[in-house]
Amino acid sequence: MRPANAVLGSVLAALMAAVPLIAGAQSAYPSKPIRIVVPYPPGGANDVISRIVGEGLTKSLGQQANIDNRAGAGGMIGSQLVAESAPDGHTLLFTSAAHAINPALYKKVPYDSVGSFELLTQVAEGTFVLFMHPTIPARSVKELVALAKRKPGQLIFASAGIGNATHLAGELFKLQTGTDLLHVPYKGGGPALIDLLSGQVSMYFGTLAAGLQFVNAKRLKPLAVTAKKRSSILPEVPTIAESGYPDYEVTAWWLMMAPKGTPSAVVSVLNQEIVKHIKSKTPQESLQRQGIDIVGSTPQQATAFLQGEIAKWRDVVSRGKIVVQ
Repeated sequence: MRPANAVLGSVLAALMAAVPLIAGAQSAYPSKPIRIVVPYPPGGANDVISRIVGEGLTKSLGQQANIDNRAGAGGMIGSQLVAESAPDGHTLLFTSAAHAINPALYKKVPYDSVGSFELLTQVAEGTFVLFMHPTIPARSVKELVALAKRKPGQLIFASAGIGNATHLAGELFKLQTGTDLLHVPYKGGGPALIDLLSGQVSMYFGTLAAGLQFVNAKRLKPLAVTAKKRSSILPEVPTIAESGYPDYEVTAWWLMMAPKGTPSAVVSVLNQEIVKHIKSKTPQESLQRQGIDIVGSTPQQATAFLQGEIAKWRDVVSRGKIVVQ
C-alpha cells in the first residue's frame, strides 16, 4: 500500500500535467469555420459590409468566415437561427435597423432582441437622405413643412414597405414637424425610387447610395440628411436636426452579435478583430465612398445603442399607430 503523501503527490502531478491541456482546449478558438448569418436577401449595403467583416475574420483568425443569407419575416428567421445556435462563437449575426424595429411592430418575436445575444460591436452607420422630386416647390425643410401644412394629406412619401426604416423615418418626421403626409408603401426601395423619379410620389427617405446617382443627374433633389451630422458625400445638404428639429435622427446601422452565453474571452477576441479590421485603411475608404461611416464600438456601447434604438422605434410605432398588415 502506497503512503498517503505519495498518492497525493501523484494526484497533484496529474492535475498539473492537465492544466496546459485544459487551457489549450479553451483557447482553441475558432476550431472550425465561422458562419455569419445575414437575415436579409443578398445585395446592397448588407452584403458589402458583412463581406468586409468576414474577410477580416478569415485573415485574422485563420478560419474561413462564410456569409449565410437567411432572409424572411423581417429578419426574424435568421436572427432566431443565431439566437438558438451554440454559444461558441462559430455562428454570428450581422443585422441592421429591423432588429430594433421588430419588437415594436410584431406582437410575438421569437427571441429577445437584446437578451438573446451578446453584442460584439456596432460596425458602421450611414445616413438616409430626404429625396424629393424636383417639381415639389420646397428648397428647405422649413419650406417643405410649410407646404405640407398648407396641403395636408396631399404630399406623398414612399417607403420600401410598412415598418421598414424608410417608412419610420417618414413617420418620425411627421411626428416631429406636425405634418400630415400620405404614406405609400412599396415592395422594396427599387420600386419606390422608380415612382419618385416619375413624379408619382413626392419624397422618399432613402439611403445615400440608392439615390446619389439620381442627385448627380439632377433627377432628384436632396433636401436634407437624417443623421445628426452632414454627409461628407453631400456636405452642402443640411441635416433635419439643424433645420429646426434638433431631436430628429435616423441612421442606417449595422451590428454584430453572437448567441447569449458566448464566453467573454471569445466576445473580446471577436470585438478586437472586427474593430481592428474595419478601422484599417482599405475597408474604411471603401465604405466612406458609399457614404457609410465606420463605428467599431465596444460591446457595452453597442448594447446601449441598440437599447436606445428599440425604445425610439417603439415610441414612433405606438404614436404613429403603425400596424403590419
